[in-house]
Amino acid sequence: MGASIADKMKALWAMYGYVFIGTHLGVYFTTLAVLYGGVANGMLGSTKQERDENLEKVVSKLEPYIPTSAINTIRKSPALGEQCGK
Repeated sequence: MGASIADKMKALWAMYGYVFIGTHLGVYFTTLAVLYGGVANGMLGSTKQERDENLEKVVSKLEPYIPTSAINTIRKSPALGEQCGK
């Protein structure tokens, strides 16, 4: 037959070990940070009006760091609604 699963895993570890761990931890901590930020800024678990107000606060904090075209796309997004636009 072919190589066992353990042999295949060892070969994958030898080839991608640290890259896999770095990628996995990067995605994991980014996910935690985004969820924490969403909860801390009231983006999760609140009423629609509060979410829209909090979205505008977050967008105004990010404006200096994000290109204007991206900010306008966020404000005009059908998923977010037109109410948070200026």
